[in-house]
Amino acid sequence: MTTDVPLDRPLYDASFAQAVRRFWAKYAVFSGRAGRAEYWWWALAAAVVGLVLEAVRFVLVGASLSDYLASPLYSLRWTSVPSLVWFAATFVPTQALGVRRLHDGGRTGWWQLLSLVVFATSFVQTLFLPRTVSLTTPPPMLTGVPLLVTGLASAVTLLVEVVLIVWYTSPPVPAGERFERPRRS
Repeated sequence: MTTDVPLDRPLYDASFAQAVRRFWAKYAVFSGRAGRAEYWWWALAAAVVGLVLEAVRFVLVGASLSDYLASPLYSLRWTSVPSLVWFAATFVPTQALGVRRLHDGGRTGWWQLLSLVVFATSFVQTLFLPRTVSLTTPPPMLTGVPLLVTGLASAVTLLVEVVLIVWYTSPPVPAGERFERPRRS
């Protein structure tokens, strides 16, 4: 395992612990590159923490599954504070890590703005989805504009997520070195 790689260089064989440490150490560093292991170990850690926080919130709210499915906003109370704090604490460094990962594949970090499209389309979908869902009766059918809007938002979200996943999994390319700052002697 490589441990002597400076923070201004990508760590391609990062362990889970190294990736998490480097994530926090490079909190708002949008320059340079990040290896695939660095990116995906952090993605796993963030997903696990997010799922645990959601599970705790679900248990604390005591809502039935149908209430929770009907509107995730149903449980938006004090129990959401840990999830919101986690989101706020990790949003900037997650975006920075995405930019560095794109750099490693030879792409400009501006493509990371595509990830914000996912937030926007999710918000649009919650505006148009029906508010009542039951596990015993079929959900109301969407028709007209709500169906069109949610369908387009879903398609855009899927396309953006697939493109980003392909780019995040791409191997490093020599052209990515242009995103590194020159080393001082």
